[in-house]
Amino acid sequence: MLNFFIYEAKVSLLLAVFYICYRVLLSHETFHRLNRIVLTGSVIVSFLLPFCVLTVHRTVMVPAGTAVYDMPSETTIPPVLPQDPQNLPAFAAETAANAPQGGGWLLTLLAFIYFAGVAFCLVRIIVELIQVTRIIRSGEILPQPDGLSLVIVDRDLAPFSWMRWTVLSREDYESGNRHIREHERAHICLGHARDLLVMNVLSAMQWFNPVMRMLKEDLRAIYE
Repeated sequence: MLNFFIYEAKVSLLLAVFYICYRVLLSHETFHRLNRIVLTGSVIVSFLLPFCVLTVHRTVMVPAGTAVYDMPSETTIPPVLPQDPQNLPAFAAETAANAPQGGGWLLTLLAFIYFAGVAFCLVRIIVELIQVTRIIRSGEILPQPDGLSLVIVDRDLAPFSWMRWTVLSREDYESGNRHIREHERAHICLGHARDLLVMNVLSAMQWFNPVMRMLKEDLRAIYE
């Protein structure tokens, strides 16, 4: 479990470094597609980079004439068996007695808090998906020539898109405003819903990290 927390700390550090670089170098630029790629790529790389292990090979030159001793082909090392603290020397027994014994419960408590937060975030994502699915099923679905679908609902809600569905209230649909449909269609064609779903799942793993929340807000601003 300690190794997992070290991994999460590395991810948090990488997210902070990448986000600072983005804010300094690209946040004021108008290249929205590039900014989107940089933000989403930074998150994915931050989660993958701690798994990478770099191996450095170094060649050591041995001077001529240096004696090289042959090691025995088989070496038997006697096993180290646990010893009774009563049979240890006085200084060793005192060291064993003074060793910290309370680290286990603290690690367990941190693990409980962390996974409780992850579970809460994942449940919230699932609830939101269920709500969106119910809204789509409750509306009138109108297939479009380009393979997408227009969903008309008899309720007052703001237009939104999800995967291949564009959801509009009947009032917005009857108003004949083409700009709303084109705006939501652009979200679908650019795959914004998939990006946000991946970002939400990954942010559940970093629910304690404020950098992740700021990064998601900047990504939503780019989409709009």
